[in-house]
Amino acid sequence: MPEALDLQQAERKAFTLAFQDGLLDLALGLELVALVLAPLLERTRPLADWWIALLSLPILVALAAGKRLLTTPRLGRVRFLPARKVRMQAVATILGIIVLGGLLVGMAWFWLGQGHLPEWVGEMLSPTILWAAISLFSFSLAAHTLGLPRLYLYGAMYALVHPAQALLRTRPDLGALPLVPSLISAAVMLAIGGLLLTRFLRAYPPLAGEDLYGHG
Repeated sequence: MPEALDLQQAERKAFTLAFQDGLLDLALGLELVALVLAPLLERTRPLADWWIALLSLPILVALAAGKRLLTTPRLGRVRFLPARKVRMQAVATILGIIVLGGLLVGMAWFWLGQGHLPEWVGEMLSPTILWAAISLFSFSLAAHTLGLPRLYLYGAMYALVHPAQALLRTRPDLGALPLVPSLISAAVMLAIGGLLLTRFLRAYPPLAGEDLYGHG
């Protein structure tokens, strides 16, 4: 029994450390910048939602590369316990369903038009409310599952993006002013990520037997 408890504690510590390298925070901060830039870039060259995909792809690649080149050589490869794997898969499934459901509802809202829906339904299905609800719930679920309280704050920051974009479209006289809160939020995430990454690199040098490319 003591050995099992030690294994669980070691696994829990490794899991926590895997999210203390700041890379997730940096990726979320850059993704928020991408969401802010997308409508501005859309004005120069209309690509609809493809701007989000084009801006997000290098961020995801950089996150994966950072995990491989910076995190793995310092923490090694950890095999998480079956219970945690099941929990993570359940969260991923729930988040996938939420995102897909939000997309389907949003498409229905645009295809049917508000004029064909009761007023209260139209208000509930408005993209701004949907985006805020999905952001808050998804980040809260991730914060609870991963044990990262700062994700609650990030969820609130992400919830502000769509209202800012709506103001940008409907109030051109305001210029880029509606985007300032989102840019400040992104700067906060990037600062937190940079601080965590610096601390992580100082506290955890590469392990013996692990080169800088994560090869054992």
